[in-house]
Amino acid sequence: MAEGRSRGLVMVVVTSCLTFVFGYVTAQLVYLGGLAGFGWIEGREPVLSHTAVTFQAAGPDVALAGGLLTVFGVAIVLLLVYPGPGPHGVARLTVLWTMLHLFRTGLQVILAAPFDPEGIGAAIAASSGLPERFLGILAGVAAAAVLGMGMMAAPAFLKFAPRASLLETRVSRVRVMLLVAGVPWLIGGALIAAFVFPDPGLAFGLITSGVIVLGALATAPIVSVDHQWRPTAPGIPVVPALLVAVLFWLFVFALRQGVPIPPWS
Repeated sequence: MAEGRSRGLVMVVVTSCLTFVFGYVTAQLVYLGGLAGFGWIEGREPVLSHTAVTFQAAGPDVALAGGLLTVFGVAIVLLLVYPGPGPHGVARLTVLWTMLHLFRTGLQVILAAPFDPEGIGAAIAASSGLPERFLGILAGVAAAAVLGMGMMAAPAFLKFAPRASLLETRVSRVRVMLLVAGVPWLIGGALIAAFVFPDPGLAFGLITSGVIVLGALATAPIVSVDHQWRPTAPGIPVVPALLVAVLFWLFVFALRQGVPIPPWS
């Protein structure tokens, strides 16, 4: 019995590691795809690579906001879908990590704007005529939002414990959070480097992801979990593993040299 319970917890950790990687890389792909899509609509002749979008033609700066609009739009859809009925298994954990990474990706652009004058966030602010002081306020709000996401996600993460007895004490809840969120951040960060290296935004992305994890860890001891919830230990995460493999091929081989959008142009 103890061996079965331990196996259930191990499968949760493995699943969370894979879905962390899937969510991070998918969020980056959605963001870059939004940039490329809006750039194509505006006639900017975008070239999409695994880490950036390069515009070959001049045009309206509204295309620069395409990535932000896309990631926030998809994240809001997932946020509306997530609370629905269903087991706390592989699919729900995939949606949770993907939703968090989508919000983080958008907030990260806003957070970096005052510190990276060459970045897209600063370019959007300049084209919109936002004063530097207001840009700093937005960055502060974005930083608070990143931490707040982890705090609000803490109850959702704890529900992936394979049995309710693991959540009875403050120490046990922190232990579960370390396994479900902390370990995936450590292992997932190493795996993500293989996808996007050399990406100048990788370190910042992993730092902001770590802030989400810290927020969840800080909230774990004081959060309450609905006792009507039924624990569901994820099975073998075959689908996330296949999706991660597809994304690996896409980032490491298909997009590495850059692809014009649309590809047939």
